[in-house]
Amino acid sequence: LLALGLGLALPFLLFSFFPGLIRFLPKPGAWMRTFQQLLAFPMFASAAWLIWVLGKQSGIDSIFAILLVLILCTFSIWLWHTTAGASSTVKLLARLLGLLLLVSAVVWFAQSNASTAKRGLTAQPANQFATSYQAFSTKRLMDLREQGRPVFVNMTAAWCITCLANEKVALSSNELSTYFADNDITYLKGDWTNQNPEISRYLESFGRNSVPLYVYYPANSAVAAVTEPVVLPQILTVETVLDVIQSSAVRSTP
Repeated sequence: LLALGLGLALPFLLFSFFPGLIRFLPKPGAWMRTFQQLLAFPMFASAAWLIWVLGKQSGIDSIFAILLVLILCTFSIWLWHTTAGASSTVKLLARLLGLLLLVSAVVWFAQSNASTAKRGLTAQPANQFATSYQAFSTKRLMDLREQGRPVFVNMTAAWCITCLANEKVALSSNELSTYFADNDITYLKGDWTNQNPEISRYLESFGRNSVPLYVYYPANSAVAAVTEPVVLPQILTVETVLDVIQSSAVRSTP
C-alpha cells in the first residue's frame, strides 16, 4: 500500500520539485476525451475478473444476479442522462424510477447471494492448474508430518492476483509437478476465497493475515526427527521453489 501511494503521488512530487518538467506534458485537447474513454476498458477487465471471483465463491446464479444488477445500473444512468433536458416533472419521475430500479437491484442481489450461500453452492477449489494437489486440512498436514513425508503447502484465493500469477508461472509447471512426484512431495492447497477459519488459523500461526503463503516442510529423518518449516517468498518461480526444497534437503542431511 505504501508503494501504491508513492506511485500515485510521484508525478505530483516530480512536478513540485522540478516545475520545468511541465513543458514536456502534452497539450490539452480532444485526445484527452479519447484517452479517458480508453481507460474505461481496464476497468471493464477488472469488473470481469471480480465477476469471475464471485462465480468461484457463489456459483452461476450469483453471476447472473450481478450481471442483472449491472444492466439495471446502466439503464438507470442512461435514464438519468436522457432526461437531463426534459421538464422538471419528467426529470424527477425518471430519476426516481432509476433510483428505485437501482436500489431494488442491489437488494435483490444481496438476498439472492445470501440464499445461494445458505444452499452451500460454493465454488470449486480456487486456481486449479496442472500440478496435482490435495485439499489442505490441519489433520492431513499433521498425518503427513507424522509419517515424515515432505509437504508443500500453498495458501491461495481466487481474488489474489499474486496467487494466480504464481500458480500459472511456477506451481503449474510440468517441471515442478514431475519433481514433486519423483521426490514424494505432497502438495496441499488451501482455498481461502471464502475466508476458511481453519486456513485463517494456519495463516496466523505464521504471522500472516492474508494470502499468498507458501510453506515447505522437509522430510523428517532419524537424525532430524523434527524439521522446521520454510516460508517461501510471495513471488515464485520454478527455480525459487526448487532451490528452497533442495537447500532444505541439504540442511536436514546428517
